[in-house]
Amino acid sequence: MSCAHHFLGLTVATIAVCPLLLAGCAALSVDRPKEPGAQLPNRPGLVRLAIAQLQYGNGAPFQVCVGDACPKPTNKTLASAKQRSNTDAVVVPADVPTIAAPSLKLPATLTRADVSKPPVKPSRRTVMITFAFGAAMLTPAARKTLDAVAPEARTAESIEIRGRTDELGGAQLNEALARSRALAVRDYLHQKKLPEHTLIRVSSKGACCYLAGNDTEDGRAANRRVEIEFKQRVQLSLGSEHRDRF
Repeated sequence: MSCAHHFLGLTVATIAVCPLLLAGCAALSVDRPKEPGAQLPNRPGLVRLAIAQLQYGNGAPFQVCVGDACPKPTNKTLASAKQRSNTDAVVVPADVPTIAAPSLKLPATLTRADVSKPPVKPSRRTVMITFAFGAAMLTPAARKTLDAVAPEARTAESIEIRGRTDELGGAQLNEALARSRALAVRDYLHQKKLPEHTLIRVSSKGACCYLAGNDTEDGRAANRRVEIEFKQRVQLSLGSEHRDRF
């Protein structure tokens, strides 16, 4: 009995003391200052900015608007914007025709005309002077003839001089006589101040190329001659006869 009473007394005492202990702890508690925490500064909320026409009309200026102050798109504005995008589009057809480059070929008519054009033949004129028997000196008649053709000699591109004799005399003598007569004509034409580009050819052949018969005096006189051929336009070829140039 004594132990039971003793245990019961302790239990009652403990229950009675607990509220007093709790009240004392509450009274003894000290308010400590709260440590400042890492608090972010107050930030304003994000504001939506836009550029829009705040007035009506095509001439309305664009201004910066904030949030709900910006005009809202309507069905009408969306429809007009879609229509503008459709009209601005450029449709290129797939079958675009290609442009051919201009041709540089000459007309066929001009080409045929140039090819079929006949070559220009040189204009030729032959003058003859005669000499006395066995002589190579120019007679007054021969000088007069050469003076008359001097203008033609100045315009000629080439002059061909050919000396001839009759059949009388030896072959060696006639060769020398024919050449001396041709050189006499050449030297006289040089005195007429021919252009430097004038081409003069001298050839000779005795007892050759007769104009008339040698059985008469008139025939032999006609054969004692020098032939002077003037060519106004000469086209030289590689196969032409080579002769002396003086």
